[in-house]
Amino acid sequence: MLSKRLKGPGFLKMVSTAALALFFGSMALAVDTTAATFKPFTLKAMDGGEFNTEGLKNFPLSAVVFFATWNPKSAAVLVELQKLADKYEKNSFAALAVNSESEKTDPNFRATLEKYLKDNNITMTVLVDEGLAAYRSLEIKAVPTTFLLDKDMNEVLNLAGAPTSYNETVEEAIMVKLGLKPSEAEKKDEVKRYRPADRALTLQYGMIEKKAERGKVEAALTELDELIKKDDKFADAYALKGLLLFSDRKGTAEQKKSAQESFDKAAALDATLPLALIGQAHFAIEGGDLKKASELLNTAFAQSNWGTRDKPENLADLKKGAEEAAGKVGKDDAAAKTALAGLVEPFLVAHAGPKVNMKKMEDAAKK
Repeated sequence: MLSKRLKGPGFLKMVSTAALALFFGSMALAVDTTAATFKPFTLKAMDGGEFNTEGLKNFPLSAVVFFATWNPKSAAVLVELQKLADKYEKNSFAALAVNSESEKTDPNFRATLEKYLKDNNITMTVLVDEGLAAYRSLEIKAVPTTFLLDKDMNEVLNLAGAPTSYNETVEEAIMVKLGLKPSEAEKKDEVKRYRPADRALTLQYGMIEKKAERGKVEAALTELDELIKKDDKFADAYALKGLLLFSDRKGTAEQKKSAQESFDKAAALDATLPLALIGQAHFAIEGGDLKKASELLNTAFAQSNWGTRDKPENLADLKKGAEEAAGKVGKDDAAAKTALAGLVEPFLVAHAGPKVNMKKMEDAAKK
């Protein structure tokens, strides 16, 4: 029986797949911290065996995420949760995924799902919710939706959607519930970034970012200005504003100036915020100050905390590239300028037309 495999943390490397949510419902972002008891259910796992979620009571803390392969946010959430499952496996933290694909799935869907999980390096346990019975019993309104449960199956966290602060929100809850503290290395290595006291503003920021990805720059800028009026200490908001102003294809000279001012404001609020420094580096290159641009990029690529954006997977290569470019400054300025510009340009793209492109922001570097 599948439930017998829940004797140790290693079991958590299976992925459950659950039922389909309404497409428009999946656009919602919400955090519910109201204590509620998670309704148990039994579903078939990818290996054909049955798994009852009551088995999660064997763990001090567990996570259950409902997702759908057709929803671009789901992949990002699964990847982040997998990282947390791997990191806290030694602390007996369990993670389970439930695929919410549709009322009825094609007979060949299993192969599609297996490829999806493999492509995203998902190794937690996988259950399949055919008919969406579990999805409905929990009255889920959006995919992805993540539940964090204690050993008594009480909901510690109910997080709908994929807000920009997903990893930070879930990891903070994990550490609090498990009584963990950051290691000395993590404390030293990780700069703590400012976040609005009002969590709704962080979620609003995430929605603005997605709107920008769809090419709705003007609307995103208007909403950003409103957000900044509510909290003018949020450096990430100024950095995003600079990015949007800079990347607008119809941008004027005045917009470029405003973009530079926004990057400068973000850096004034947070002197090591990567996007702000990268924006400043662009204008330093444009102004011919290659030494300053090099210093800014080296500082940006030395950061492990990228604020509201994902840390680039190729950060080591970026750091090496910045160091090599720095070595050319004053010796071969033409080559240095080309190298520095090549490092900056991929990060200053806010949207790629009206189509949502989730990977774009990763490549350009969001947390």
